[in-house]
Amino acid sequence: MERLNAYQIRDDERGTTGIITDIETGGFTAKGVAAVRDRTATIVTGEGIAEYRFSEIRAFEEHLCLMGTPIEVTPLSGVVEAMGGAWQEGVPLILRLIASAVNRGVQLPDEPSRLYLDASQHLIVLSPELQAALLYRPDPGDRRSWRERAVEMAIRLTYRVITGTAPPEAEDDLPPPVHALMPTLGFEAASLIDGVLAGTLPASAETLTELESVLTDHSRAFADTDGMDDRQSAAREAHQRRLARHRRRLHFKRNRGRYIVGALLCIGVLYAAFSLIRQALEPPPTAGLEARQVVEAYYRAWNNLDHETMTAFTERRVGRNRLREVTHLFVVARVRQAYERRVTVARPEEWLEAGEPADVMPYGLTEITIAETSRSDEEVRFSVSYRFWNNVVEDDRPRVITLDREETVVLRRMEDAWTISEFVEATAP
Repeated sequence: MERLNAYQIRDDERGTTGIITDIETGGFTAKGVAAVRDRTATIVTGEGIAEYRFSEIRAFEEHLCLMGTPIEVTPLSGVVEAMGGAWQEGVPLILRLIASAVNRGVQLPDEPSRLYLDASQHLIVLSPELQAALLYRPDPGDRRSWRERAVEMAIRLTYRVITGTAPPEAEDDLPPPVHALMPTLGFEAASLIDGVLAGTLPASAETLTELESVLTDHSRAFADTDGMDDRQSAAREAHQRRLARHRRRLHFKRNRGRYIVGALLCIGVLYAAFSLIRQALEPPPTAGLEARQVVEAYYRAWNNLDHETMTAFTERRVGRNRLREVTHLFVVARVRQAYERRVTVARPEEWLEAGEPADVMPYGLTEITIAETSRSDEEVRFSVSYRFWNNVVEDDRPRVITLDREETVVLRRMEDAWTISEFVEATAP
């Protein structure tokens, strides 16, 4: 066997030629190719289709080759490269052949290097089974049909040949309008190409046929050179505006979760601030409550992350570190619950009853005892003991801790209502 060119080999003894694939011999993929039953290709002309059958699969220079009756082929990508700027005949031919294949249900790969043209200017398409075995597979995240992908491939080839620039592949970039690069192209052709690439026109065989018709008619394929510079400048300015809008939308799409979390955090903080202002203007919420009831309600509020009640039942700045911790935990817990749709913080009793789930943080008090120690007309003192539950992070891993605490709660009468004015710790936490 001898190499004919970069794409083919010839076996004079058997009177066959072969297409060189990029699959190396001896690997798992090579075994899959050898097991393919449908070793055929479809020859697509502008008028119909015919079958071509590969007689065997052989190795040449450590690559698999598809052997069959003599046929001379060139990858479509190589044909495009050879066109240079002389596209008036080659591009309409490619559009016609791909439209013919799509109309006749011949499944095409979406890479031009996986398609071939023979010496008679016919399109050679490997069977779907061979394409799959040779790893000619579309992006699994691309939900478009093979027809839409094939049409867009043809349009992208056309854009590349006519403008001399391949349309960008990056998600945050957009292909400039054809007139920004090739202002002499006719308006109909430019609109069809730009429309498919922008997604405003259908990626269909009908669109390819219409574009072929326009490009084969010289009077429609080219625009007047008068006003060419203005046309190009307008297209470039429109592209910059569209690109800026696209990147803003893409930025929001990529960071949507952060924006939502940020907005929810702001709402939570504003809600907490509004609550503080509202409570400052209202009558004392402890009016009519006995001193012991005030203490019981305070610790119950702490256990429920009820920062509003904790604030209302204490004098200004009393227990502020504790209040700051509860307020922060309340906001974070509500935001995470809204975003993750699950409970992330629970009272210790609930956490224990649920089987101590690792993804839920226990926070609160258990074993609370309250005993009055002294009383006067203006001041009452209570001794309060409890077990405090919280989480700490050690070696980047959360760990549940419990602390037994005892403290003295001092209440003073203000505006005919008992209010907590001081916490005195009996034991260090």
